[in-house]
Amino acid sequence: MENAFRDYSWNFLAADPDFSDFFFDESVVLLLEDSETGTLGVIVNKPMGKTLGEFGAEFCGELSSVEVFEGGPVSPERISLAVYCDNGGTEGSFSFGIPPEKALEMLEKNSGARIAAFAGCASWAPGQLQAELNEGIWLVSTADAREIFSTPTEDIWKKIVLEKMPKFSGLEPPKNPPDLN
Repeated sequence: MENAFRDYSWNFLAADPDFSDFFFDESVVLLLEDSETGTLGVIVNKPMGKTLGEFGAEFCGELSSVEVFEGGPVSPERISLAVYCDNGGTEGSFSFGIPPEKALEMLEKNSGARIAAFAGCASWAPGQLQAELNEGIWLVSTADAREIFSTPTEDIWKKIVLEKMPKFSGLEPPKNPPDLN
């Protein structure tokens, strides 16, 4: 008997501490769309050390200084913008995949708006994410877009892991590998 499809859109995936993968090690992915035809998301906790201004002239003004994150290994040359607007209540609005002009307009209209940029994305073929979940590669956590902007990027993964797996309470934050040069 096959399991019924479960939609994980708008959840965070945190890589299990025992999962070792060049690209997804200690990653947190915001799942933007999950359907029976495949899954799409962006990694939200891996800053590239670059700003939008370094990617092209269309990212001018306020956009030029926005930090860019490694969104995933698929289409790393493609930049996607997201804007979070705090509406003064418990819920804000999160818009993803918006053009630079619209992002600037949203920033002008809402002084508390925050912007994020992602180079590339993460995607899964039909059934692939479910198989990885069954293998225990990912921990699923309810996504709150405010976390992307309010929690230091180096702490997002640890926070989710500790929520889901308290046994890792002694978990140390990621360490930079020694420089071998």
